[in-house]
Amino acid sequence: MRKIFVVIAGIGLLAAAHPSAAQTSPDFHKFSIGAGGGYMSTSKYGSGLVFGGSLVAGITKNFGIELRGSYFQGDVAGEASGLSKGKFTTIPIQLSLQFRYPVGDKLVPYLGGGAGYYLNDFALDASVVSKWSNVGFTISETMDPGIGFHFGGGLDFLVVPKIIVNIDVRYALAKAKGTWKLADENGVAEASGTLDNLEIHPLAAALSIRYGF
Repeated sequence: MRKIFVVIAGIGLLAAAHPSAAQTSPDFHKFSIGAGGGYMSTSKYGSGLVFGGSLVAGITKNFGIELRGSYFQGDVAGEASGLSKGKFTTIPIQLSLQFRYPVGDKLVPYLGGGAGYYLNDFALDASVVSKWSNVGFTISETMDPGIGFHFGGGLDFLVVPKIIVNIDVRYALAKAKGTWKLADENGVAEASGTLDNLEIHPLAAALSIRYGF
């Protein structure tokens, strides 16, 4: 991922050194829609494939807005002060403002950042449920939606008119809360509590294709 950041920075420096090469390409300043996938790594809740779609609209030559939604599912090893062993699922819906610098008529590197809403879900591993069931208890854990802030950069490349290939790398600071509940199967005793500061903090790199209108 460091190599991707170096490429983005290098292209930006090249464009600054040769401003005459920057031109306006109409295809980059219209509405576009696309889909793709990549790889995501979270701070505590696993790593793996991520996929989704995006909508991009140009405001001016150098500014655009993007709405991106994605889907990720990872394995949770379990922690004493957080979630137990299980499966974590999140659907980040992110709104970004992009600063764009066209280089020629086919390449547009950009930097961006914004905020997102994270639709989270958690399912306990069957082994955890079974362990508590063997001693006469039922257990449940949930994870609430959360809000996060992200930043990153990428490249748009116009392959043919209206077809854009995009490379994007972004890091997010995202947290959520959750709850846990432990109950006697006979309904005699019950305990519950909250899970605070569940840190997701995803780092994602994705490749996508968009169609421009």
